[in-house]
Amino acid sequence: MEEVLHLVFEFSPWQSLCRWQCVSRSMKKRVERRVDEVLRLKAPDMTAHQRNTLEYMVPPVHPAHMDSVLKRYCVICSDPWKGRIDEEWGVHGHRKCINMQLTMVSGLRHRLPTEHMRSIMPIEIRDDRSIYGLPWHTYDVFWDNMHHCVPKEWTVEWYDKTQEHAIGAYLQEKERTRKRRRSANARLEYDLAREAEKRFGTRKCQLCVKKNAIGCSSGCCGDCCGHPMCPRHPH
Repeated sequence: MEEVLHLVFEFSPWQSLCRWQCVSRSMKKRVERRVDEVLRLKAPDMTAHQRNTLEYMVPPVHPAHMDSVLKRYCVICSDPWKGRIDEEWGVHGHRKCINMQLTMVSGLRHRLPTEHMRSIMPIEIRDDRSIYGLPWHTYDVFWDNMHHCVPKEWTVEWYDKTQEHAIGAYLQEKERTRKRRRSANARLEYDLAREAEKRFGTRKCQLCVKKNAIGCSSGCCGDCCGHPMCPRHPH
């Protein structure tokens, strides 16, 4: 049986290996060993860029990812690619294709606990460069959607689906912080109003008294009456 399986794996295309690894856990491990074996055997046939960066691929390597290296195409867009394997994510593909799979951390803070995500997921620090080649703006990015070229535990989609407890606790704490801030602002406004009332009393300009208004309307008098709501008050 072992010899038969060895022959089957030796001549099977990567699509068949994908189906084989879904049969059982033991078969999945066997397929992973076969992929590693093929990458080692075919290393001399790879380009120098591929061979020198092969160590960046994160095991277990998906059969489709292996096929993209051997046949020299981008694993994301399927266009020809003979370049290096990306050092940050271990992906064999165009850098522009990889960039399209990334999402900025600043765009996730409103709904996800990014600090907790940093502790369990890889992150890349990117920088935009000026015309002089110096970094002028840096930002952090995560891998957004699941893809067979990267482990699913590295993606925002996986975190969104499996970390409901952490997300719920983060949103609740964010709502409590928002309520505390509103309460503090309301208290500050109340204290300022009381202080103004103690300082200025009920003094108003004559035109405001005639109009029975709280403060001056624009242009109602020439000089400030001292009331904090007067438009001419030097705030």
